[in-house]
Amino acid sequence: VVVQRGPEYSSVQKRVVVAASGGAAVDVTLEREVDTSGWISADLHVHASASFDAPADTPDRVRSLCAVNVEVAVATDHNAVTNYAPAIDLLKMRRYIASIVGDEVTTADTQLGHFNVFPLAHNSEPLAWRRTSPRQLFESARARSPGGVLMVNHPRMGSIGYFELMRMDRR
Repeated sequence: VVVQRGPEYSSVQKRVVVAASGGAAVDVTLEREVDTSGWISADLHVHASASFDAPADTPDRVRSLCAVNVEVAVATDHNAVTNYAPAIDLLKMRRYIASIVGDEVTTADTQLGHFNVFPLAHNSEPLAWRRTSPRQLFESARARSPGGVLMVNHPRMGSIGYFELMRMDRR
């Protein structure tokens, strides 16, 4: 069993034996090891079940983020504008975590890569991800999220990395 709560806290590993007829209890106390006063823990690239590669439903994703002390999560499901706020409210976790609505633009046809755009308006349509050029994608991101963030995700990840696909020189 591994018990942890993100990089600010200690981690405990214990070997347990679970009987076929019952369970096992583990009693541990995690110590805060890193003082992050004045800082915010954020994850800017988070998926839940709206993405094809994430099996967790939104409430479970919120629980997992809170468990590792992420204080701000940007919902960036593939080609979906997602808002974690309703799940945060349902779980009564607003004092622990805030969410930002976003979209991971995962291009098809043109094979440009994956790009996070945030913040976006709740209930807005995903950005165009089919038959788009880099210029169109970047202009659309700037128009939909003026002053927002346009982030290149996993830029060197082979067939889905924008820097690799555009043959950008590593130097």
